[in-house]
Amino acid sequence: MPLTALGLIAAVPGVLVALIFPLDVSDDAMGVNGRMLAMSTTVSLIGAILGLVAAGAASDMVLRHLHSEPVIVGRSLSLALSKLGSLIVLGLLIILAMVPFTLVGGLLMIIPVLGILLSIAVVIAAIITFLGLTVAAPALVVENLPAVEAMKRSWALTKGRRGAIFGSLVVVGLIIGVLMVVVGFFLNVDVLKAKDLVEVVSTTRRNLVVTTLAGAPFSMLTAVLYAVIYHDLRIEKEGVRSEDLSKIFG
Repeated sequence: MPLTALGLIAAVPGVLVALIFPLDVSDDAMGVNGRMLAMSTTVSLIGAILGLVAAGAASDMVLRHLHSEPVIVGRSLSLALSKLGSLIVLGLLIILAMVPFTLVGGLLMIIPVLGILLSIAVVIAAIITFLGLTVAAPALVVENLPAVEAMKRSWALTKGRRGAIFGSLVVVGLIIGVLMVVVGFFLNVDVLKAKDLVEVVSTTRRNLVVTTLAGAPFSMLTAVLYAVIYHDLRIEKEGVRSEDLSKIFG
């Protein structure tokens, strides 16, 4: 329950922006579409930044719970906020690490047959890289590491266990994906039924609010999964007992 509340709290600023963002329906369709895109982009950026804070706080809360430490939402949020800069840098570095795979894979698709086969290899390499960085955020928060060191730490901890991590992420990802597709389907039906531009704009605004709120618990579920994976990897690979690991919190 506290984690769901944390996710919803992080979603509130994005919801408020979606509700008050100016959309002038007196503009032409292109102008309105541009404003709706700007609204969605702004909400997404706010959500990404606050999502990092929520994920960092969730890592601290989950690990404290696993170690029978008292869980205080305010303390965990304060810890995550103090590391916001490092979390943002970490997020950007992970994105940059994935960009070359996207570019190379896209270029290879131009080549018939062989290019497709090579693109599949690039996708596999990208997945392996992502899996290797899965616990970078918990490592950054818990071990007070800089972004690059947290990535190295995650790579070392996940070595030899990326297949199992992949399985866990696929299961959780499928559950979240199916639920979000169902929500998106019913929301988009309303957009298609809109009779005029005014109704399209109001429906789009409402849909953005709903998807932002609906996605909050799912983002927390993912953060919890990463924190649990980090916890289990440390115990498995380093032989660290929960009571010893809990000393890191002080």
